Amino acid sequence: MMRKRLAVSSFIATLLLIIVVVSAGVLVYSYTMGYIGGFSGPEQIGTIITDESRGNSTCIVAHVRNIGDIPVNITTVYVDGERGCLYNKTQWGEDTEAGWVHLSEGMVAEVYIDLDVNSEDTDFFSGRSYDIKLVASDNTQTGFSVKPE
Repeated sequence: MMRKRLAVSSFIATLLLIIVVVSAGVLVYSYTMGYIGGFSGPEQIGTIITDESRGNSTCIVAHVRNIGDIPVNITTVYVDGERGCLYNKTQWGEDTEAGWVHLSEGMVAEVYIDLDVNSEDTDFFSGRSYDIKLVASDNTQTGFSVKPE
């Protein structure tokens, strides 16, 4: 006597079809995500360094250079951890602007740093070391120490 197992064969065929479709979907998804990910390059970040710094009782002057591949806007300055005031004068003699410093690729800017007018001390003390940190809008940072004369 021979039995027909049509129900079992249909079930196995459906199960195999589902496995094939899910596997194909995983392969297409992996290929697409890898292909799309290949189009975007690594995230570019700015890089700034301080070439030189000096100071007197009224302000600190620093020459800041952008050595990165993208423009950088320095927006914040900290003097010994407290927020300070920021002014700039580019190497081409443009007017001084308060509040931020724009540095294109390879550009050098002369940055003037004052203590915050709301702070208790408004002058720098001669011979005392001050830790300065410049922060850009994309969180690019540089820091240095300076002793005003």
